[in-house]
Amino acid sequence: MSKRFYLLRMLLFLTAALYAGEKPARDLSAATTELFSRQWNIPAGELDISFRKQPPELKTVKYDALKVTSSKRRLNTGVQTVWLELYWQEQRVRRLPLTVDVSVKRKVAVAGRKIKRGEVVTPADIRYVMKKIGRDWRQYVSTDDPLTNVEAKQSIAEGKVLTKRLLRPIPLIHRGDAVKVEITAGKLSLVTDGRAIQDGVQGKKIKVKLSTGKTVQARVVKSGWLVVR
Repeated sequence: MSKRFYLLRMLLFLTAALYAGEKPARDLSAATTELFSRQWNIPAGELDISFRKQPPELKTVKYDALKVTSSKRRLNTGVQTVWLELYWQEQRVRRLPLTVDVSVKRKVAVAGRKIKRGEVVTPADIRYVMKKIGRDWRQYVSTDDPLTNVEAKQSIAEGKVLTKRLLRPIPLIHRGDAVKVEITAGKLSLVTDGRAIQDGVQGKKIKVKLSTGKTVQARVVKSGWLVVR
């Protein structure tokens, strides 16, 4: 009986020791993930974080809580240094540098066929693949980006990963289109004919040549209609 009791105590001791060694690692990972998730406003599951070097003080300093912070206003992907703060009874006892390597993993859009310049891009033209992204991860088209009323700015090869730079809103007005231009000054308003010198999407200003020969900057309101104020 005593032998069984002794073995049970040893097993409990070893389990507790193993848990104590794993807990700081879990806390450190969770705190680092929370820092980047909060600043980038993305789910924690989309982050891939590895630690290049962990402070040895994690195993020697007595602490009951930790926090990971950064002095930078904007965090980037890649290898960088953040700060690990250790606390004991709500008092900070250490502030240590922590080197991490951070990337984003998410489903991104890939062209399912060759898409020509100027072609409308729809959900049927793409497929999604999981990709680990570093620099400019916000530029990749993901499942969070609705593909509505967009076209290709240039030819896109089949299998190419789509970025927002490759797409643009479908213009309501194209270069060379005959348009109506409403010119407003105070309470006075008149409408005249013109011709678009540039493509234009809703809300954007483009150059328009009026019937008088004068070129003005006008804002696109709807198809074939612009305003100057």
